Amino acid sequence: MDSVVNSPALASAIRCDSLSIQYAGGVRAVDSVSLTADASKVLALVGPSGCGKTTLLRLMAGLEKPTQGSVSMDPVAAGSRGEVAFVFQQPTLLPWRTACQNVMLPLELIGHGNRRDQREVAMEMLARVGLEDASKRFPHQLSGGMKMRVSIARALVTRPRVLLLDEPFAALDDMLRNQLGELVMRLWDDHRFTAVMVTHNIAEAIGLSHQVAVMRSGRVTSVLDNPLSFPRSESLRSTPEFGRFYGIVSAELRGVS
Repeated sequence: MDSVVNSPALASAIRCDSLSIQYAGGVRAVDSVSLTADASKVLALVGPSGCGKTTLLRLMAGLEKPTQGSVSMDPVAAGSRGEVAFVFQQPTLLPWRTACQNVMLPLELIGHGNRRDQREVAMEMLARVGLEDASKRFPHQLSGGMKMRVSIARALVTRPRVLLLDEPFAALDDMLRNQLGELVMRLWDDHRFTAVMVTHNIAEAIGLSHQVAVMRSGRVTSVLDNPLSFPRSESLRSTPEFGRFYGIVSAELRGVS
């Protein structure tokens, strides 16, 4: 059987049209957002805490239902078929399953092949994130960075059209978050899925994205095209081009552009 991670997949664009969600008390966590995440590109959502970034991401994933507006994907992608994957801020691994068994879980849920097929694909994905030798370890035997790599492998094992990431590196130190950011970009370069990533870290948003969407008070106030070319490396952060774009994003966040 062909490996899921090597099979062709067409990335989906994500379109949000006049999207709003209102909670009890009249609070609008997301307020009239119209935004497009282009197919096979990486969009970073940045903004202060409580501005609605994670809620917008959950609306895109179908984990929340909008009060108004809509989310569509072209081509249509369904989480039930493993075409939309979500990486949470915490790894959320099942403690009674090994690393390999955790990565196998999405394949089991979508009914991909038999047990041997599922294990083969999961092991291939673990090898891609550098954890083949840790496949039989349980989550309590893994470091924080290793757990997050298992989580990323689990998200990508079905070869999704769309990958949604909710501050996946926030709890990690700077060196490790940079390493995992580079890992995600290598995997993106191989498979060209559409990705939307929530982050508080401006440098991370710039280093990993094609576009940066700035949010304040539930609204997207600007969408900035990232002028930095691919491939990217850690040394990029010391360039004048990076510094200039960092200043632009920072000014947009402060509302002084």
